Amino acid sequence: MRCIFPASSPKIAIRIPSEWKQTVIQPAPDLPPTVRLATADNALTLLISFIPDPDGRFATRENVDRIVTGANQQYVAGSVEKRLTLTLLVSNSVRGCYSTFTDADLAALPNPPPGQYRNVLSGILVIRKQAASFTLLSNSTTSPEYRQALQIISEGISTQ
Repeated sequence: MRCIFPASSPKIAIRIPSEWKQTVIQPAPDLPPTVRLATADNALTLLISFIPDPDGRFATRENVDRIVTGANQQYVAGSVEKRLTLTLLVSNSVRGCYSTFTDADLAALPNPPPGQYRNVLSGILVIRKQAASFTLLSNSTTSPEYRQALQIISEGISTQ
């Protein structure tokens, strides 16, 4: 299944598993839309917001690293890890980076309450003159769905 953002230039397509749910959230008229992808049981949610980058704010690795580091500071204090580590994201179609965190309050719970997630992976990817902020929320980092979400981030987004 494909989700296409025709309003962006160039058009962006996302390959998603057919059993996943997809919604588009428009937070405000002046903000870019966010696509919300979720498993049927909502055990995993992937949020992706596309940001046009005609001026090249995300053109260098240093800028992307700096932006992801600043945006992800909010997770450090409440995480098991207590530190931010950037993981490089490089594929044939995108580049960027992300950080992963485990919520210290939910780490020991076998089943976090509905709508709460033990793990967060958050970063930015760049594809041509577009950037995308992404957040992956899950309760397992070893599930097939988690691997599918990582594949969407690294290989499932393309321009048309």
